[in-house]
Amino acid sequence: MEQLTEAQKTSVRKSSTDRLLLLLLKTGYAEEVVLGWSRDELMAQYAELLLSRDPEQEGVFPRINPEIEKARFEHEQKMKQMELESMERLEMEKIAIEKEKVAIEQHKLQLERELKAAEIDAKQRAENDEVRLLKRYGEALALVLVSQTEEITELPSYFLGVEMQFDKLNIPEKFLARLVYKYLSPKSRTLCARSEPEVRDDCVKMRDAIFKEYGLSAKCFLEKFNKVKKGASDTYILYCSKLEGLLNQYLDAREIGKKYDDLVALLMSDRIKAELPEHCLKHVLSIESATDSSHWLLTFLYAGNGNCTKKPQHLVT
Repeated sequence: MEQLTEAQKTSVRKSSTDRLLLLLLKTGYAEEVVLGWSRDELMAQYAELLLSRDPEQEGVFPRINPEIEKARFEHEQKMKQMELESMERLEMEKIAIEKEKVAIEQHKLQLERELKAAEIDAKQRAENDEVRLLKRYGEALALVLVSQTEEITELPSYFLGVEMQFDKLNIPEKFLARLVYKYLSPKSRTLCARSEPEVRDDCVKMRDAIFKEYGLSAKCFLEKFNKVKKGASDTYILYCSKLEGLLNQYLDAREIGKKYDDLVALLMSDRIKAELPEHCLKHVLSIESATDSSHWLLTFLYAGNGNCTKKPQHLVT
């Protein structure tokens, strides 16, 4: 700095830091080196640069090589062009991806429409098939079924006969409730109309609801089985059918099924109940009702609590 003229010193001092950086970079200094210098170092380096020039070039910027500048400009233009092409390519790829997404979504919607149309068509065909099947089964049943009897004791045998006809005709279970509805009595139809869909559409649940409405419980079945008499106009085949229907309904109500041991236990329980004192019988029946078990009496007896000769003051349930 001391070797510079006053004009040069003034020029260096008035130059901004950015200008000094730009002047030094143009003379070939490495950018990372120049950026690491402080202002004083920049001024000192620029002063040395001014001292190294010819006096005629004093106050003039360093000469720029046209070839180098041209090459640098072309390189910059090439980089910009590559950047633009890259951006255009990315944009085109993005547009292509969006178009592909739209095409996939449209294809998906088309498949959904076709599937829905196929489901509707299949449903319509199934409904048409069901109508034809119902008509065919209905015509077959009309030849063998009669309307429901109002005689309570004949209800079990009536529904047993209905179920036998269903089995003979191989009628699908889903059609049973709809087919038997037209043969029900007015009272039973009214009950079905008030029932929930799962009861109204299930033949077994419908039958059980009708039995309950007419008071046909397990106890009722047993009493009627023991008391029913052969009518004067009844044949023994009809009488036997009535008995069989009542007995089967009683066993079904007691959930015996095909279990031989349960059948023996049930018959023993019923036989013992006939010998129980009234107060003990009432207690046993209340326990059966509370536990929903028809064999509780045997458990009670086998446990050593079966002394019913005297009225117990307290029975543990």
